[in-house]
Amino acid sequence: MVKIRIRSKHWLEDEDGNVFMGEGRLKIFKTIRRTGSMNRTAKELGMSYRGVWARVKATEQCLNMKIVETDNKRGSRLTHAGEELVERYDGMKRACVEADDHVFVEFFPSQSARDLPPE
Repeated sequence: MVKIRIRSKHWLEDEDGNVFMGEGRLKIFKTIRRTGSMNRTAKELGMSYRGVWARVKATEQCLNMKIVETDNKRGSRLTHAGEELVERYDGMKRACVEADDHVFVEFFPSQSARDLPPE
């Protein structure tokens, strides 16, 4: 019998269905944190600067808070609210994946690929 595993994606939307946080935004924020630059973030992620900027601004507008600060001398960095958003989303994502895995094993116990390495 073939072993299978569950895959799921999680994102956060506002009440109108507008996405303001998901895996893509998480990559953007973590890369800004690491590089200190929205321009380098765009290059590393294969996006346009405008695309990165637009996603940052959409998240900020939805949450009504500053997530990324930019300065000509110091570059870009996450604000305290930005750091908290990244940490909370990361924690939520881990908890959701763990819960998904438990539900999956409940419904597909003999086919569970729990022993396969994660991708």
